[in-house]
Amino acid sequence: MWMTTSVKTHSPKNHRMRRPNRRILCQEAGMPRTTKPSTEAVHNRRQERIETRTRSEAWKKPPRRIESAECITCDSCVRSCPPEFGAIVDRGLQVVIVPELCSGCPKCVAVCPVDCIYVDEKSEPTGDDLWNLVVSNEHGAR
Repeated sequence: MWMTTSVKTHSPKNHRMRRPNRRILCQEAGMPRTTKPSTEAVHNRRQERIETRTRSEAWKKPPRRIESAECITCDSCVRSCPPEFGAIVDRGLQVVIVPELCSGCPKCVAVCPVDCIYVDEKSEPTGDDLWNLVVSNEHGAR
């Protein structure tokens, strides 16, 4: 009696999906795609977005938003947001996304246990109170 076993191969397509997206990181730092930007360059670009309070023109996807009525404030999204963006802010009983810092990547959506994060086609400029919180968190992280 012959026994057959199935061998799972690692397809190149799936392998590409697991790599970090250097295209966005390099666009943000103004570097060629083959070069990985330094942590300092990424931090400086984020600082520039905080100071100017504008989204990067290189970002083609719209920002995300959190539906507060559905959110359970588990902070999974806060932990999953890449530090080069740092777009999700915990305001105590409410978690919000700063659209000017959000690249539209789906990392927060993938980890949300209640699926309360949506594409925000009509995002409005962030208010001063939230920007003050972002700035204070930035200074506290150093």
